[in-house]
Amino acid sequence: VNELPGVGKNLQDHIDYVQSWRVPSNTETVGASLRGAAKITSAMLEWRNKRSGLITTTYATAGAFFRSSPDVLVPDLQLVFVIALVDDHARKLHMGHGISCHVEVLRPHSRGTVRLNSNDPRDAPVIDPQFLSDERDFKLLLKGAQMQQRIMESKPFDSVRGKMLYPTRIDDPAGMERDIRNRANTQYHPV
Repeated sequence: VNELPGVGKNLQDHIDYVQSWRVPSNTETVGASLRGAAKITSAMLEWRNKRSGLITTTYATAGAFFRSSPDVLVPDLQLVFVIALVDDHARKLHMGHGISCHVEVLRPHSRGTVRLNSNDPRDAPVIDPQFLSDERDFKLLLKGAQMQQRIMESKPFDSVRGKMLYPTRIDDPAGMERDIRNRANTQYHPV
C-alpha cells in the first residue's frame, strides 16, 4: 500500500560456527547409544521423582563472552558449550556421544534483508541474512574459531575429548575457512 524503501533492510543476525568432538559414552553427555538410552531412561525416572537430573539439561551448559584481542574494549565473541554432538542444529544425528562448542560474532557488520515472497500473506517471507558478506565478520569468526579450538583442545579436555566430527586444524586457516563457509549458520537470535 505504501512504498517504504527501508522496510526489510538492515537485518542483523548472529553468525554461529560449531565445532564438535566425540567423547566416551560414560561421560555426562547426551548421545545416541545403548548406554545413552539407559542414562536417559534413568534420568526420566529421577526427574519424575525428584525433578532433577540429566533430563533437565538445557544442553548448552556453559557460556563465555570474550574479546578477540586485548585492544577490543568489550567482548566481540561468544562461546556456548554443549554436552552433545551438534550438527546442523541437531537436524543431522550421529551415533555416539560428544561435546560441542559454538562461537559467534556478537556485533556483525553484515546486513541482510527480509522481504515479501508475494502479496499472499500465507506465503513465507524471503529472508537472506547475507552472513559473512562483510569480510570483517569472517575474519573475526575465523579468529574466534581458532581461539575456541585452542580451548577445546587444551589439557583439561584431554581425558574426554576424542576425534573432531569435522576435523580442522588451527594452523590451517584455509581449511578452517572452508569449514566455516560450509557450515556456519544462524544462532537464532537477531542482533
